Amino acid sequence: MGDTPQYVQFGFILISVANLAIVGLLILVFALAVVLRMPGGRQLPTPTVELPGASIAGDATSNWEEQP
Repeated sequence: MGDTPQYVQFGFILISVANLAIVGLLILVFALAVVLRMPGGRQLPTPTVELPGASIAGDATSNWEEQP
Protein backbone atom coordinates (compact mmCIF):
# COMPACT_ATOMS: atom_id res chain seq x y z
CA MET A 1 0.00 0.00 0.00
CA GLY A 2 2.93 2.34 0.38
CA ASP A 3 3.91 2.06 -3.30
CA THR A 4 3.35 4.77 -5.85
CA PRO A 5 0.09 4.09 -7.70
CA GLN A 6 0.19 3.20 -11.38
CA TYR A 7 -1.91 5.30 -13.73
CA VAL A 8 -3.42 4.70 -17.15
CA GLN A 9 -4.19 7.57 -19.50
CA PHE A 10 -6.84 7.49 -22.27
CA GLY A 11 -6.64 10.88 -23.95
CA PHE A 12 -7.71 13.35 -21.27
CA ILE A 13 -8.82 10.60 -18.84
CA LEU A 14 -6.31 9.67 -16.15
CA ILE A 15 -7.29 6.80 -13.82
CA SER A 16 -5.37 4.59 -11.44
CA VAL A 17 -5.07 0.90 -12.26
CA ALA A 18 -6.83 -0.04 -9.00
CA ASN A 19 -9.82 2.19 -9.79
CA LEU A 20 -9.91 0.92 -13.38
CA ALA A 21 -10.07 -2.67 -12.07
CA ILE A 22 -12.95 -1.77 -9.74
CA VAL A 23 -14.87 -0.05 -12.56
CA GLY A 24 -14.32 -3.13 -14.73
CA LEU A 25 -15.64 -5.43 -11.99
CA LEU A 26 -18.70 -3.22 -11.50
CA ILE A 27 -19.48 -3.37 -15.23
CA LEU A 28 -19.01 -7.15 -15.20
CA VAL A 29 -21.37 -7.60 -12.22
CA PHE A 30 -23.96 -5.35 -13.86
CA ALA A 31 -23.79 -7.29 -17.15
CA LEU A 32 -24.12 -10.61 -15.31
CA ALA A 33 -27.11 -9.31 -13.35
CA VAL A 34 -28.87 -8.27 -16.57
CA VAL A 35 -28.13 -11.56 -18.34
CA LEU A 36 -29.03 -13.80 -15.40
CA ARG A 37 -32.20 -11.82 -14.58
CA MET A 38 -33.66 -12.14 -18.08
CA PRO A 39 -32.90 -15.58 -19.49
CA GLY A 40 -33.82 -15.97 -23.14
CA GLY A 41 -37.11 -17.55 -24.13
CA ARG A 42 -38.89 -16.99 -20.82
CA GLN A 43 -41.47 -14.24 -20.72
CA LEU A 44 -43.71 -13.20 -17.87
CA PRO A 45 -47.43 -13.05 -18.57
CA THR A 46 -48.72 -9.60 -19.44
CA PRO A 47 -51.34 -8.40 -16.97
CA THR A 48 -54.66 -7.36 -18.48
CA VAL A 49 -57.16 -4.91 -17.05
CA GLU A 50 -60.85 -5.31 -17.78
CA LEU A 51 -62.72 -2.02 -17.64
CA PRO A 52 -66.48 -2.15 -17.15
CA GLY A 53 -68.27 -1.26 -20.38
CA ALA A 54 -65.12 -1.22 -22.49
CA SER A 55 -64.98 -3.39 -25.56
CA ILE A 56 -62.00 -5.50 -26.55
CA ALA A 57 -62.09 -4.14 -30.12
CA GLY A 58 -60.99 -0.74 -28.84
CA ASP A 59 -63.82 1.39 -30.22
CA ALA A 60 -64.26 4.95 -28.98
CA THR A 61 -67.50 4.32 -27.09
CA SER A 62 -67.63 4.48 -23.34
CA ASN A 63 -70.10 4.69 -20.50
CA TRP A 64 -69.38 8.38 -19.92
CA GLU A 65 -72.08 10.83 -20.81
CA GLU A 66 -71.40 14.38 -21.85
CA GLN A 67 -72.42 17.00 -19.33
CA PRO A 68 -74.33 20.01 -20.76
